[in-house]
Amino acid sequence: MRTASDVLRNAGENPDNFNFDQQGQDEIFELLLERRGLDGYLSGKITEDKFANNLSKEWAALPKDASGKGFYDGVGSNKSLVGYAETLKMIRGLKENEVETLVQLNYEQKIT
Repeated sequence: MRTASDVLRNAGENPDNFNFDQQGQDEIFELLLERRGLDGYLSGKITEDKFANNLSKEWAALPKDASGKGFYDGVGSNKSLVGYAETLKMIRGLKENEVETLVQLNYEQKIT
């Protein structure tokens, strides 16, 4: 829970009083996206490839680039589990639907 606590503290939230329900987890998810450059991506300051690379540093299952390899591949049992084309599709969805797209995908992955 260290990552969640850190990101909450950085956002001015007290992790001890934070409700880790679905809504709270979605909030943490959005904060993690912001930490990895969401605003820069949406404003055009960073490319989708750079944003994908940034996200791979947060979630080991995401590829860092078109090679399909994750940033943490080979560290313990970590490896990329999603194709780069699928990752870019999700990232592009942010421009169309902003954060709700990835929040929904995150939720669907949890229930499948």
